[in-house]
Amino acid sequence: MRLPHAPEDREFEHLFYMLEAAAAGLGVGLSPWIYVAGDIASGRLAAPYGFVPTPARFFLLLPAGPPKTAAAAFREWLVEEAAAAPAPPTSALQIDRTGEKAGTAAFPDAAELVGRTHN
Repeated sequence: MRLPHAPEDREFEHLFYMLEAAAAGLGVGLSPWIYVAGDIASGRLAAPYGFVPTPARFFLLLPAGPPKTAAAAFREWLVEEAAAAPAPPTSALQIDRTGEKAGTAAFPDAAELVGRTHN
């Protein structure tokens, strides 16, 4: 799909501002799934082309040695939250790297697509 060139490009200092602009109807924005899961579920944002896998990962780095009680508790909480996070929705349309339709696919891990913000 080709879109006309936007008369004005907008850039935002933080992902949150871009998502708010997209929700306000100013355009579309790209975001990892986990950051928009609640907004997608509530209908505040939509992902018409679904989500694609990404190699991005989150890491927790702790100093060497036995972790302190608070650090261990924080790590446990992070692991539980990650396990409870909803998976991205299945998409009926997958776009491969060349932009061609690649058929039906489910995207099980971190993902992107709400678009790029322009107005």
